[in-house]
Amino acid sequence: MERTSASIKNIVFCLSCLIITCWIRMVQSDCPQYAIFAFGDSLTDTGNAQRTGSRVFVTATLPPYGETYFKKPTDRFSDGRLMVDFLAQSLGLELVNPYLNFDGTDFSNGVVYAVAGATLLDISILRKEGVFAPLPITNKSIEVQLEWHYNILRLASAGSVVGTTKLPNASAITQGMYFIEIGGDDLTYFFVEGHTQASVQSKNVPALVAGVSNLIERLYETGARNFFVINTTPEGCTPLYAAAFRGPKDDVGCMYGYNVVDKAYTVQLEAALQTLRLTLPLANIVFLNLYDAVDYIIRNPAEVGLVNTMGTCCGAANIHRIAPNNFSIFEICSPVSSLCADPNQYVNWDGIHLTDNMSRIVVNFFTQGRFITPPDALSACGARYIEMAQ
Repeated sequence: MERTSASIKNIVFCLSCLIITCWIRMVQSDCPQYAIFAFGDSLTDTGNAQRTGSRVFVTATLPPYGETYFKKPTDRFSDGRLMVDFLAQSLGLELVNPYLNFDGTDFSNGVVYAVAGATLLDISILRKEGVFAPLPITNKSIEVQLEWHYNILRLASAGSVVGTTKLPNASAITQGMYFIEIGGDDLTYFFVEGHTQASVQSKNVPALVAGVSNLIERLYETGARNFFVINTTPEGCTPLYAAAFRGPKDDVGCMYGYNVVDKAYTVQLEAALQTLRLTLPLANIVFLNLYDAVDYIIRNPAEVGLVNTMGTCCGAANIHRIAPNNFSIFEICSPVSSLCADPNQYVNWDGIHLTDNMSRIVVNFFTQGRFITPPDALSACGARYIEMAQ
């Protein structure tokens, strides 16, 4: 009888160990580890645009860009770090290098494929829609960025090093974070070309959502499992939109109609991600709701220590210094711009992009379970709070 009881206890103990082991593996598989692979535009670009040869992006190579955190320009469109940088730091990873800075670079902790001005839709599709705005800026759409990733996978499958360039290993590729932030430039280009808000919302927004779904499915086929998908900011709240477009404003001064389109993109994207969770059973798909996070901060700036929600920190220069919101589409942030006293009090850095502190606040929201689905997608993985740069 005692032997039987002891055997049962052993079986129960073994089963308990098996369950705990499976649980640990399940939790670990849902936590991004080792690396970040980032796709997107200027909100995520850590230096690719400067290496495309386009003169449009030279501003980010000059002061005062980078002054708050790096104390020098680092080819980022900010006074410091971007959201992808804060995600890396919150997870204990080194900052991730841009793909086009290939020779001698350490990609063992991931790759940033994002390019300023990049679109989700391919240039050929945009042309058919009568959109030509991105052509002189960049042709590095998501399709191009995906090809770059395929190239990294091909090289990595042959070894960990190519010349003096270090490549991600198999664990990094399968367990890393696939950060996807794209679509905002597409919407802006449609509006620049005169497309109405109604037509963009009914026709183009669904195409963008389908494009994100397609990207996730193709990455999933390569073994990617951890997807962190972010939507657009409320672009109608940027000084750029206030200067470039006309229309009614809401109670906090944002261009109402344009934000309705961004909100539609948010709603449809979140629904599409939920569908993908059902069709891609091994995928961990996380939605980072940038739109709602930024909208909340603009409406409650004092809660996070901000003062200026609509102005531009590094703004207009020379004859345009009196421009509304300190922003002019003719003279964007440069070494001769009028500069605010404290970027940490601003939402907008150059009228288009977020300040270092604003990106920090948003990512800290995510790590605390706010504006993120599932809420514990980062907190359960040990993501830490990032303090403000001094």
